[in-house]
Amino acid sequence: MLDQVLERLRSAQRGPDDVKALRVELLRLLQERNRLAYENAKLRQENRQLRRRLRDGELRRLRSAVADALLLGALHFAGQYTSRRAVAGMMSEHRWWQARALLLPARVHDGQRITVGTPADLERAVEVARQRVEREGLAVLRVRLPLSRQVVR
Repeated sequence: MLDQVLERLRSAQRGPDDVKALRVELLRLLQERNRLAYENAKLRQENRQLRRRLRDGELRRLRSAVADALLLGALHFAGQYTSRRAVAGMMSEHRWWQARALLLPARVHDGQRITVGTPADLERAVEVARQRVEREGLAVLRVRLPLSRQVVR
């Protein structure tokens, strides 16, 4: 857009109407720039707050738990076992506990088995649980781990 304004300035014929049009265009561009700068500042502030609330280590653990929970769901719907022993070659015991802990607040696991009916319902519930953990922190998962797996912080 700035190129268009500069091109108009370079043109040979400039009457009073052209100057007014250029002034209006420049004001509009300045307002747009100010709006974008304000929006950028707000997004940076929100990003900073989210990073503080959910530290990088927690975010990495949450992403791992989500991926593992979806893997457990895929195994369940494929007719495979999802016990710790059955998935020992795919994920560590600790990651299994984290995935199971995420499935509990998602309300798709009753403590014994996955109880949801369709893969789409499982994915939707895991996404809702992920958003809750992002909002409230990893404490949501920690309380669902056995005492031997809880890390004191």
